[in-house]
Amino acid sequence: MTRKRTKLAWISNPTPRRATFRKTSLVLAKKMEELTILCGVEGSMLIFNPESEDLLVWPSPEKATELLAKYESMPKAKQGKKTMNHAKYMEERNKKICKDIVKIERRNMEIKASLIMYQINCQGKRLEELTEEECYALMWFTEEKLKEIKRRTSLLPPTPCSVATGLDIIWSPTIIIKQSP
Repeated sequence: MTRKRTKLAWISNPTPRRATFRKTSLVLAKKMEELTILCGVEGSMLIFNPESEDLLVWPSPEKATELLAKYESMPKAKQGKKTMNHAKYMEERNKKICKDIVKIERRNMEIKASLIMYQINCQGKRLEELTEEECYALMWFTEEKLKEIKRRTSLLPPTPCSVATGLDIIWSPTIIIKQSP
């Protein structure tokens, strides 16, 4: 049986809030210990609770002070190399979501164009019956496919085309094409 997802919101009742703080901070300390052991990294954790004026330090105040001094002795450029604050995290997350939205919009346009082509080819819809938006979708789809064809053909190695004189066959080492008269 799976556990119900906890709703992240301020716990107004102080008794369960204290209990949650105590349990979660212990779990967090345990996870920090696992991270340092499994990945072979150094880590420290400080949690300050303003209600009880307690300071939870993991693994020990001496080790935390030593690690902080080691971090501060590093050059500034190296310190900020992999650090991330909330604003930077949100900015990166926003960029990722924007990329995902563009991908989804592109996929929707492809589906829309495919549906229109199906209606034209299989259901007998005439081109004159298309709306402006449907025409735009077909034009976009055609342009995208042409870009893809150009991209793929640019990847092919250049080959000299030999044309047989007087015959209706063009020969290439990779492709044989029958010409129509």
